[in-house]
Amino acid sequence: MAQDKKAEQEFFSALVARGCYHVLSPRGFRVLLGHFLAALPPGARRVGEGGSGSGGFTAYLAGAGFQVAALDLSFPCLRHSRRAGPGPVTGSGWSICGDVEHLPFSDGSLDALVFSGVLHHLPALEPALAEAYRVLKPGGLLYSYDPNNRNPFFWLLRSPTSPFFSRRGRTVNERTLDPRLLTAALRQAGFRGGAEAVCGVSFGDQHYDPLFRPLVLLYNLLEPFPRWVGKEKEWGAFLLGRGCKPAPSSGPAPAGAPG
Repeated sequence: MAQDKKAEQEFFSALVARGCYHVLSPRGFRVLLGHFLAALPPGARRVGEGGSGSGGFTAYLAGAGFQVAALDLSFPCLRHSRRAGPGPVTGSGWSICGDVEHLPFSDGSLDALVFSGVLHHLPALEPALAEAYRVLKPGGLLYSYDPNNRNPFFWLLRSPTSPFFSRRGRTVNERTLDPRLLTAALRQAGFRGGAEAVCGVSFGDQHYDPLFRPLVLLYNLLEPFPRWVGKEKEWGAFLLGRGCKPAPSSGPAPAGAPG
C-alpha cells in the first residue's frame, strides 16, 4: 500500500494555516534531543530531518549547533518554519519540500538523519529506511521518534482494536508503531541498533482540536506511569528508533544505541 501523500500535505498545511502548531512541549523536545545527542557519532555536524513539519524539533537541532536540512511534504509548514526560527532561518541550514521515501540528498552525505514523527505515517517502512541508509555516511546515525502502540494511552485512542478508537485529528495514513516491527525493519535495512520506548515526552498544553485538550492534560499527568511500574522500555509513550550504518571496519554501535 502506498502513502496518500496528498492527504498528508492537505492535513498539515491546513493545521499550520491556523497558526503555530507544535505537537510536543518544550520539555518533550528537550528529552528527544537528549536521546539524539547520546546516540550521535563523534564529530557529527550535518543533519537531515525528514518530516520537519512547522519546525518544532528543527529549532532544537539548530540550537544545538547542527547544520540542518529540514524536509517536509508541506510547503506551508516549511514556510512557517523559516519564519518562526531559530532553525534554518538563522543560517544554520536550509529547508526542502520533499518526501522521505525519495530523499533529495547525495549518497553518504549526512552524518545523521532524523525522522521526526514521520514513520508512523508510512504504510511500509522499507522505502524510507532504504533511503536513510543510502544518504548516511558509514558510521552515521538514523534517529526516529513515533507513538508506541504498546503504550496504554496510545492504544486506547489510536488502536483500531480499542473501543475508544477515533480517527479524529489524524491523517488517513497514521498508525502507531510496534517496537519489534521497527527493530526488525531497521536491521533488515542494514542498520545496527533497534527500537525502544521512553518516557518524558510530553505534549504541548495547546491543541488544534479543542476535543483533545483535556486528553492532552490527562496524558501529561499519566505519561510517567510506565516508568513508575518499571515498564518504560516496553510501554513508554514514544518509540525511539536508533540505527547505525556500519562503517567498513565495523566497530561497536554509538553510545546510547540499543543493540
